[in-house]
Amino acid sequence: MFVFLFSCTEETVDPDFYGFVNGKVVIGNSEEGISGAKITTSPATEIYYTEEDGTFFIDSLKTGEYFVIAEMEGFKDSRVNVIVSEDEVEEVTLPLSVEKVDNTAPQAAVNIAPEHESNMQERDLELIWSAFDADTLDQLYFDVYLFTSGSTQREKIAENQTDTTLMVTSLQFDTDYFWYVVTKDQDTEIISETWSFKTLPYPDNPIFFASDREGSFDIYSAQIDGESLTRLTDWQALEWEPKMSPRGDLLAFISNKETEPHIYTMTPQGQDVKRVTTLPVTGNHNNGVGFSWSPDGKFFLYSNKNKLYRIDRDGTNLDLIATAPVDRHFRRCDWKDFGTKGQLIVVETVGLEPYDTELYTMNPDGSNQQLLVDNLPGIVESPVFSLDGSKVMYTVDQLGRESADGRQLDAHIMVINLSDNQVTDLSMGTNGDVDTKPIGTNDLYPRFSSDGSKVIFVNVTNNDRNAPQVWMMNANDGSNRELLFDNATTPSWY
Repeated sequence: MFVFLFSCTEETVDPDFYGFVNGKVVIGNSEEGISGAKITTSPATEIYYTEEDGTFFIDSLKTGEYFVIAEMEGFKDSRVNVIVSEDEVEEVTLPLSVEKVDNTAPQAAVNIAPEHESNMQERDLELIWSAFDADTLDQLYFDVYLFTSGSTQREKIAENQTDTTLMVTSLQFDTDYFWYVVTKDQDTEIISETWSFKTLPYPDNPIFFASDREGSFDIYSAQIDGESLTRLTDWQALEWEPKMSPRGDLLAFISNKETEPHIYTMTPQGQDVKRVTTLPVTGNHNNGVGFSWSPDGKFFLYSNKNKLYRIDRDGTNLDLIATAPVDRHFRRCDWKDFGTKGQLIVVETVGLEPYDTELYTMNPDGSNQQLLVDNLPGIVESPVFSLDGSKVMYTVDQLGRESADGRQLDAHIMVINLSDNQVTDLSMGTNGDVDTKPIGTNDLYPRFSSDGSKVIFVNVTNNDRNAPQVWMMNANDGSNRELLFDNATTPSWY
């Protein structure tokens, strides 16, 4: 019976179920189809090929999990995983990327200009190099590094540029520079040799002034024609009142780098900066405008409230020279050597109001104080000796404005003869031509040129709405006014 029952049992078979795959083969991330691409599956079924638009359709594919694979000569294979369900159409896209071929590395860049180890190069120059890659279809990119002798860091001044030239500007004078180029293709970076050049020596600039050309007041030097303009300070502070030592070895100036205004020195090239003073240059309406070199360049004379001090150029040996009259403070000053006749100081004093101003002369030890210019209507300021010491130049507001805000309306440059107190108005120009100085402006901060024949000074509108300008005129009569620099103030001429 067992045998009978077994032999009579019906054998059952699970039915097959089918689904479909609808796909497209494209180039990379685009939607552009690839015609004739070979389509296979894993596990293997039949072989298909894409239509002209890159599409294909696999029908009657048993349900289950597959890899659909696309192949095409010149492209990398692409595959995608699909799960085929009964009577369902699976949508797939297979991107093919161009097959990678062996890459030939580019050659290292070759220097064209400036010539390696060349000298006397301008501060603005063009770096030029050449590069070659046997793979002519490769796009080359360049990183450029520039640094000075002794630098611990290599500054990258260009990245991924395709040009083989690069303009660099505002390089330092008298400086050895080094540079190299990194050449890059799709796979490789090749570093060139390191090349060098040296810039022009520091120019012997005679003009110094302050300017806010870079967003804050800094000290600049230049030739009288504006050439060789050089920025000497670059601090997050304000610098002004540059004055060269009579020896020509140190440039002194005022800075509020440490909040209060102090005297600093540096070389004419802007190096070896040192602070000189411990007491600030300050007082009534004096925010760092009262100091002078001694005639021999060994000392500074400077004002601190109602005191006038002398200090060695290295910041040692602070000595009190003079005390101002009651209720007055010292401000701007100058110091002159008359040879066998001795030395003399001229100094400005100011009271509680900015227009309460007088000029005094005194001996270097503070003795024999003599009133030179009385308390005229308006502001009197900026006294300085002529080259031979026979005269003192200063400014005064001819309209006599007396306001607590210190605004001047028509400041003129005056010269007083020390022998007879005769006064000449240089701002009037020759023959009393008042139109020489523009109406509505002030002439301020005058200084004599190194040979005494010219006066360099600032002209600015009396509403301070325009940037100050540095001008020059003849010292004997104020003729031949000539604009030298825009956006410049507190000039001096060594």
